[in-house]
Amino acid sequence: MSESEKPKVYYVRGPDALTSHGRNSYTEWYVEMAGGTLVTKDSKEEMMTKPTMEDILKWNPDVIFMGRVNNTKLILNDPKWSNVKAVKDNRVYVNPDGVAVWDYGSEGVLLLEFIAKTLHPDLFKDLDMNKEVKEYYSKFYHYNLTDDEANRILKHLPPVS
Repeated sequence: MSESEKPKVYYVRGPDALTSHGRNSYTEWYVEMAGGTLVTKDSKEEMMTKPTMEDILKWNPDVIFMGRVNNTKLILNDPKWSNVKAVKDNRVYVNPDGVAVWDYGSEGVLLLEFIAKTLHPDLFKDLDMNKEVKEYYSKFYHYNLTDDEANRILKHLPPVS
């Protein structure tokens, strides 16, 4: 896949919509390995960066991932974002969240899979994220998740008390 064919990705690190991961961040590597291009990859700052709304409009990302922000409304309800391709195409996603945030924790391998499946659903039709999460938890945490628990993790929902 050529660079021009790869989806352009903006990653919201939070706490606000204009705080992102940039050059040399785990997120840059996850997005690249998943077949996308992180729009902040050429930022001057390593790891964390603060693009402007003008930058976002210029990049016009195809997909937006909400990292440590469990709220797509931060972008979807803000009229400044309404002309961004990812918003128009309803491709704004909240990252799953399990034992730790997936963009810096051991569950990063799951984030890579989640990003790949989200960016290229046709290439990863057989990738069952519910199954992947359950297998990961069983192998590394010695805990057998129920389907509901795995679904809650994938939807960034808290455990049921």
